[in-house]
Amino acid sequence: MSRPILFVDFDGTICTDRYWHSLSGEEQVRLQQALFVDNKPLAHAWMRGEKTSEEINQFLADTCSLDYGELWNTFVTDCKSFALENGVYGAIGEVRTRYRTVLVTDNMDCFGRFIVPSIKLDKVFDHIWNSSDHGFLKNDYDGRAYTEACHELGADISECVLIDDREHSIDTFAQLGGQTYLTGSPKDTVLYLNHILNRSEAL
Repeated sequence: MSRPILFVDFDGTICTDRYWHSLSGEEQVRLQQALFVDNKPLAHAWMRGEKTSEEINQFLADTCSLDYGELWNTFVTDCKSFALENGVYGAIGEVRTRYRTVLVTDNMDCFGRFIVPSIKLDKVFDHIWNSSDHGFLKNDYDGRAYTEACHELGADISECVLIDDREHSIDTFAQLGGQTYLTGSPKDTVLYLNHILNRSEAL
């Protein structure tokens, strides 16, 4: 067997930035409501790679009476300005000496197109699993994302770890036999990463 895998979630776990985050609070609320509340199946279709970022921004421009060009430019600029919590880069780098690191996220096509290259996530993690690249969410099919990654990388899931801020993800991974940390914030995640490193060094 190769090194065990440390799976790390993105949103709420190592980053708290939101799409369209430079817009005013009122405009952000309108967009979030229109997509993630009133049209949640559309948001999930985006996360499953069934819709492109261009199509979603066109939908929101039409729904919220906004100029598509301006909304799109804001969207791309904001994606490129995402930032990780202080300490994440260093902590992941240390943990990589003991674990293979896999960023596992339910996210959109824009994640790989704009966010990953902008903040060099491919340099931080050994592998990136994004739902829109695979056509299903990470907890779909009883956590198929985790089991497939373990199979491909030759890891025993009982020795693998997941850090995530969603109880559903934690429950899914635990049922597969993996070790879990339910984080409350990116700051907590950095503490967990340091704990995992210190624990593995003590073994």
